[in-house]
Amino acid sequence: MSQLPTGFGDPAVQKRFIVSHQTFLLEVPELEKTVEKLFDESNIKISEQADKRGSAPRTNDELVNSTVFALERAAFDDFGDLLVLACNGHGLGATKVLRSIYEQLVTAMYITKKPAEANIFLDHGEIDSGKIIERFAAVVPDRLAQDVTPEELEEKRKRNAEAKVRANEKRCNRCGLLKEKDAWTRVSADLMAEEVDKELFDAYTACFLIPTKLIHPTATGLNFRVRFTDQGMEYKTLSEPEASAALLRGHWLIIKMLIHLNAHFGLAQAADVQNRLDQFHSVWRKELSST
Repeated sequence: MSQLPTGFGDPAVQKRFIVSHQTFLLEVPELEKTVEKLFDESNIKISEQADKRGSAPRTNDELVNSTVFALERAAFDDFGDLLVLACNGHGLGATKVLRSIYEQLVTAMYITKKPAEANIFLDHGEIDSGKIIERFAAVVPDRLAQDVTPEELEEKRKRNAEAKVRANEKRCNRCGLLKEKDAWTRVSADLMAEEVDKELFDAYTACFLIPTKLIHPTATGLNFRVRFTDQGMEYKTLSEPEASAALLRGHWLIIKMLIHLNAHFGLAQAADVQNRLDQFHSVWRKELSST
């Protein structure tokens, strides 16, 4: 019997990454400490809102705060995925993760600016959940029955139907008939970014458009991986330069997230956030000076 591996990845690539990114790796623990501190304080604010409300329905402010918190928490978790890919030389994979971080941050900032969008965002979560449930019901009903009781399924379908009604509740002022409200998915990432932050809008190509071409089966995405020469086709299995570029952009997005988190929840942690911003510029000084 062959011996089970004790880990995955390429040790030689990991060693090269550690040597070439020492200043970044030394900054990671301090970055994590600041991020967790701000998330903890944000969560306290959300809990205090809930305590004050008591048994009354959640206010729109609470919906906004919890949605912003969850989106930005998920963005930071995705940064961890990006780091694992980057340190193993999978730069194109790390680049794909940039889209998730970017889109979640932009969405959180958009909801902050337009609080009514929180309800639309959450309603479309119910609608998407309904699509998944109905797909399971049509294709693998036995599996669905194992995971969801008939009562739970009925409740999920009820919430889905109510969300669909709310998504179409806007009425024409002239005739009184229902008009379709703009679906959340029709608010494109570039338009949201343009609304909330000039720097994020400028980063749309690198942090969203190119990652999207890599995620989907496109000729453009393949051009990043394949090169044709007189000797035949060459396929890029490692993409270490792209890993470093993705890491820089991911780190920058997390700094932008910290700035927004501090401002949105009024955490009074500007000094800590500024320290992390200063360290970002210090870590990537050479790369930033060449762009």
